[in-house]
Amino acid sequence: MYKRQVLLQAGQSPRLSRLLDFALAGIAVEPAGLGELESMALQGRRVLIALTTGEGGMSLEAFRLLQSLRTHADCLRGSTGALIVDGTGELYTKQAAQSVALAANLAGCLFPGKPLVEGTGSLYNQHILAGQLGLPWEETYFTRARDLARRLAQFEAPRFSRPRVLMLHASDNRRSNTVAMGRTVCNHLAPFCDTQTISLQNGAIYDCRGCSYTACLHYSLSLIHI
Repeated sequence: MYKRQVLLQAGQSPRLSRLLDFALAGIAVEPAGLGELESMALQGRRVLIALTTGEGGMSLEAFRLLQSLRTHADCLRGSTGALIVDGTGELYTKQAAQSVALAANLAGCLFPGKPLVEGTGSLYNQHILAGQLGLPWEETYFTRARDLARRLAQFEAPRFSRPRVLMLHASDNRRSNTVAMGRTVCNHLAPFCDTQTISLQNGAIYDCRGCSYTACLHYSLSLIHI
């Protein structure tokens, strides 16, 4: 059963229009704009955010959305979101997604796993999955967007009375920024969660040394065979 979701679109393109028609077929969709976002009307909703980028980066509409998210605290409190970014160039789709996802999350939006589908101008970034699926690039892009919209419409966040949080790391405890950040997060969660930290640094696991791709692939396959 697909639950109703909100479409918050920032920017237009013919391909994005076709993609959204395909992805949202069979799902009850309510279009929304910055007015609804800023009036807190999107709190507690399922929100699909669709952006466009060009040769210079985010579209003006996407920048306005980003500004609204950053300046209206809690405007997405209790909401669940997903992102589609459609680009006319080969760059900036991920950058746009990262900026908007961070702002939306700080505004209270929860993102399930793998909440982003992006397409560059040529759709070359689809070629690996297209090969795995045996589909053309555009069909792969559209299929991924449809799957994302359906996952958003079906997603229910798990609820725990007191969650358990495990931090795993293989870094130097004394000098690692990653460990320091992880400990800060765990300390912040301590009043609400049971936290545990496990270090995997036992002499066999090291930070990446920047070896060549072929060397990394060789040793990873050797470990798999073992």
